[in-house]
Amino acid sequence: MLFTYNKELDSVEIHDETKFKNESILERQHIEEWIKKYPEILGEELLIITSEYDKFDKTNERLDLLALDTTGKLVIIELKRDDSGKHVDLQAIKYAAYCSTMTFQDVIEARKSYLRQHAQTSTNDDDIKNEIELFLEVENFEEIDDKPRIIIVANHFRSEVMASILWLRNYGVDISCIALKPYSISENKISITANKIIPLKEAEEYQMRVEQKEIKETKVSSLKKKYQSVWLRINQESNYISPLRIKNAELHGYHQILTGIAGIHYEYYYQKNGKILGVELHFEKSDKEQNLDSMLKVLEGIALFKENTKGKFFVMENWGRKWCRFGTQIDSIDKGSNDIAWALNEMESLIKHTSEGLNTIRNN
Repeated sequence: MLFTYNKELDSVEIHDETKFKNESILERQHIEEWIKKYPEILGEELLIITSEYDKFDKTNERLDLLALDTTGKLVIIELKRDDSGKHVDLQAIKYAAYCSTMTFQDVIEARKSYLRQHAQTSTNDDDIKNEIELFLEVENFEEIDDKPRIIIVANHFRSEVMASILWLRNYGVDISCIALKPYSISENKISITANKIIPLKEAEEYQMRVEQKEIKETKVSSLKKKYQSVWLRINQESNYISPLRIKNAELHGYHQILTGIAGIHYEYYYQKNGKILGVELHFEKSDKEQNLDSMLKVLEGIALFKENTKGKFFVMENWGRKWCRFGTQIDSIDKGSNDIAWALNEMESLIKHTSEGLNTIRNN
């Protein structure tokens, strides 16, 4: 129910919630038109780009409203007059996917067509571009990104839809729900409230921080599982034992093999979300000249290793401003058995060709 206060009579009046259908209010002819005219109904500044948009490739589907927010994000607005239905979330995600490839020029064209339909005179590309840039709170805006936001508007949201939307938000999908509620004020007047129920307006900043933390932790956990799988196989299949053995370190993107020489170690690395796999020899003493001198002592081994490697060879003489390293790497997309076998063979070759130079350093 809705309460209003009559100052003249010093009394509170109670108004019961009604249904849009009971008031002969239609989705497209009324609710859509209200939001087109007053997009702030949805609780933020939005620039309506177009309505009933159907310029998608290989489908006749059409989204209700397409807008831009003040950051330059595309906003998909899907409207349901009363009940959200079971599949409104899937419908909105499809539209977001369709719009994810839109360029700034596509947006200008859509806005131009929309203005023409509504008998506006300003249909010049430059005028529309200026209009959009003035609306945005972003300086030097150049292009639309590929991650549209979604706003679903309905009178009532089904529990299965709410569960799906909350799950999607945990995976970084920016999707919001706004409940429109009509209240009967008089025979010819109704009042409409718009409440953001996902994320809750009062806790939006907190909820978004929680969601971002969960997304980050999910990614970290997934990545550590990848590392664990790779290092477990390398530990199981490596021929080397102490002092050339893999350290029992915290799971991360690299594993070291000790050489028995302070500041020098071999290293497997598996980085950039598992896209790169490689082997290296590191010289990491605190003195840059000592590191360069040590690397020169294995120069012959470096040359031999370079001749035999099947990966991309590199040398870095100023890594970390004082450290040095060299090694080889491959693109590793599937992380399959061939990649692990390659890394094991490369490490064996690296140790074989550099052991004599390291012995020279060890004996000095």
